[in-house]
Amino acid sequence: MVYYPVIIHDYGVFAVWSQKTRYALRALIHLSLQEDRRASAGDISRRCEIPQKYLESILADLRRGGMLESSRGKSGGYRIVREPSTIGFVDVLNLTDPEFLRCSHRQQEDRAGSEEPFLEDLQRSFVEQAKGASLAEVVLKWQALQRSSDYSI
Repeated sequence: MVYYPVIIHDYGVFAVWSQKTRYALRALIHLSLQEDRRASAGDISRRCEIPQKYLESILADLRRGGMLESSRGKSGGYRIVREPSTIGFVDVLNLTDPEFLRCSHRQQEDRAGSEEPFLEDLQRSFVEQAKGASLAEVVLKWQALQRSSDYSI
């Protein structure tokens, strides 16, 4: 059984997902805010503070998953091809961390003798909540947090 550390997310949100998922969300938020413009992997890497080689692997996964398209050349780069409201958080998890989803679907009888049933229950609860969340909601919350953190006296 793979357990993920429970951490306080960058934005103050309780989270239990992998670094790859966090980076994928950062990239998707950035691309969502670009509207129809393309962004290069280098630009996303700099703006989102993601190591470029790792980011390129993540972007390839998101492209294969039908969330992004890419093009080469001077005006090339990546852009979102689906509306953010149609990209579920679970869709992102499925591409970046499928083991997390598999662990959350284990049956009660499979857990006999497990040392950490509470963590499995926490994972299952998190996935159930994540099923209702879309990228559009994540972007709106991120924008609200940015506005509140930009406020100064």
